[in-house]
Amino acid sequence: MQINPTSVYPDWQSQNLTSLEAATIFAARDVLAMQSDITKNPQNLDYIDITQDEDAETITIAWKDIPVSLVDGAISIPDYFTDTFTAGTSSYPFNQVTRLGAAIHLWIFQKSIEVNSTYNDGEVLLDYSLDGSTTIGLPPLVFSGTATLPLVLSVQNGGTLSVGGEYLSGSLS
Repeated sequence: MQINPTSVYPDWQSQNLTSLEAATIFAARDVLAMQSDITKNPQNLDYIDITQDEDAETITIAWKDIPVSLVDGAISIPDYFTDTFTAGTSSYPFNQVTRLGAAIHLWIFQKSIEVNSTYNDGEVLLDYSLDGSTTIGLPPLVFSGTATLPLVLSVQNGGTLSVGGEYLSGSLS
């Protein structure tokens, strides 16, 4: 599904993300980078796993038990990483204030598009759940999600570049 690359978060605009699928995968990779950086993740939180299969041209993403809350009926994701992220100023899903929130709301938004027959006549690839938390002192809900998504591979500067493959039709532009 085509998106306007200037509508994405300011921190991501240099990536020229032109599809919802590419933005969702980039956001997940961005969170993984934060998670892997001990200076930005001093608590050593482990909220996302990503594996890529270049032969199958797919990427598998698993979000794991991220504490979230409901605020005025909307999912609110605290800033668990110590990084700087410029809040989005576009309409949903590009209006979140944390990197993790941006990634999760892109995931939820893509799922809502994916189950709409106007945009998808194929299969449903994303899944997510909100469950009650069992940990005292954390927000009352946990977000989890999984997907195996298509990739488009290309050779660039002697290396392999992979971006999200489009499987949804239409445009948000």
